[in-house]
Amino acid sequence: MFETKSIGKKIVNLRKINNITQMELADLMGVSYQAVSNWERGNSMPDISKLPELAKILNISIDELLSEEKSLDLIKNVIDGKEDSYLKEENVTIKEVAEIAPILKPAQTETIIDKVVDNNKGKITIKDIAQIASSIDEDFLYKLIKQVNEKFTMDDLCELAPYLDESDLYKLALEAIEFNGIDGLENLALYMDEDDLDKIVRKTDDIKDITNLTSYLSEDTINYVAVKALENGRSDDIVTLAPYMDEDDLGDLTIKAAKSDNIDLVNKLAPYIDEDDLHDIADILVKKHGISGIKGIAPYL
Repeated sequence: MFETKSIGKKIVNLRKINNITQMELADLMGVSYQAVSNWERGNSMPDISKLPELAKILNISIDELLSEEKSLDLIKNVIDGKEDSYLKEENVTIKEVAEIAPILKPAQTETIIDKVVDNNKGKITIKDIAQIASSIDEDFLYKLIKQVNEKFTMDDLCELAPYLDESDLYKLALEAIEFNGIDGLENLALYMDEDDLDKIVRKTDDIKDITNLTSYLSEDTINYVAVKALENGRSDDIVTLAPYMDEDDLGDLTIKAAKSDNIDLVNKLAPYIDEDDLHDIADILVKKHGISGIKGIAPYL
């Protein structure tokens, strides 16, 4: 990426050498005083269309202004309107485009990226695309990802998630699960729609410990996972989910556990059970095992 701090310092020094104030430079450039201030602090860069004018005002060449930048040739060709021929002749990478993206308009970046992708068919990776994600439109980003010929994981998607539309992220997450399972879904949860996340959890056969997802899931889905855990004999998963479950759902599930003589699970869930449900559970256990059956839940009655 651009060394905006060092370029900002260069602009400050050259402005002072030429005896120009920030306000005067802003007027000469047709930009706001705040824009010039941000350039000099290294918070942003002048638009690529402004570079020739800035260099002329500061009595310096663009080469000298951006002398430390590896992508200088690409910048000069874009300014001269010769990027098409330059891209055909040179093996420009997405990384190089990403380096100059802060001074390009999004439409310019996307046009250049399209040509780079055409010149490197089958060679563009998810890691490449992640480098440019913040500088392009979300629809264009999704289109780029769909052109990649490699499988990708949840970890790969995490770098792209902040820049993707929720519906597109959902579709890509399903692809990642098909390839590499549900591992890492919690890292995408923050960027996903709750309904989409619920659908993914309900679709997967790999429903195990989802405690790292409970903050993002609906109570209905948490209950769904708990019921599946009961059916598959994973009592520990249910105990972990208990604090996040609806009281009525948890009561119903614990009553099922009592009826199937899973006393150990009933005892572990007792602290989370509503008092009325707990009495119903106690009645079931006493009928099946006598008074000794409620020894584990007695402290909560």
